[in-house]
Amino acid sequence: QADYATMSSEAAEVTSEYQHWKSNHHETIHDLETRFLSLLPRSSLSGDFLEYWEESLELLTNEKDRIEKRLSAARSDRTDSNEDGETVKVSKKQIEIIDEELSTIPSTSENFASLLSELTGYINDGICPVCDRDFSDLKESNLTEHVHTKVRSLSASAERLLALGRARNDEETRLRSASKRIDERQARLLPDDEVNSLERRHGDIQAMTLATKKAAQVLERGRALRATEVTTRRRLSDFQSMNSTLTAARETLQAFASNVGVDLSLSEKSLS
Repeated sequence: QADYATMSSEAAEVTSEYQHWKSNHHETIHDLETRFLSLLPRSSLSGDFLEYWEESLELLTNEKDRIEKRLSAARSDRTDSNEDGETVKVSKKQIEIIDEELSTIPSTSENFASLLSELTGYINDGICPVCDRDFSDLKESNLTEHVHTKVRSLSASAERLLALGRARNDEETRLRSASKRIDERQARLLPDDEVNSLERRHGDIQAMTLATKKAAQVLERGRALRATEVTTRRRLSDFQSMNSTLTAARETLQAFASNVGVDLSLSEKSLS
């Protein structure tokens, strides 16, 4: 009886302490659990929030990292798309400028320069070998110098034509590459509302993580008190069960002894 009274008193004391803790912190724990379940499913925890609050922090950290990776990828895609968009604009403008200059240069400049260069070999004086006109009376320059000047001009035009052609090909390649990257990235670009939703969720998870860490001592104390109460109550229940079993056995033994005419009280005295 003394052992039972002691264990019962201990159990009552532990229960009282645990109930006192609950009365002071129930709303805080309930709020934390509700906020956690609004962010992650209950099935993600191995048990109730008070018992596995440390595990909840790990799950919140994993979710925060996952969101940060998605947001980082979304921002990177958007930045790269904007840069490629600028590249497309610049390349289109450059192609327009190149085409405008190409339209002012005859495409036959190179061939014409070659023909004139061969023709200079037939010029010995101021007489043009093509039209027989006498250019010796011109004060600016003689015919040979005039043809050489024209050949140099046409050759320069031909070289410019080649340079512009190469520049246009480069811009077209740059334009195609940027346009292709934009098209490939477009399929995975997140809409603005989804990005905003992820940012809000990221903020909620950070706030929840901070609140849980702030309440760590309270949570740990409550978990320990509850575990102690469960252990104490189980010991008391086991003690009561054992006493009930012993009492039932004693009653059975007394009934059997009575049936066979044995006085157990004499046995107890002799044993004593």
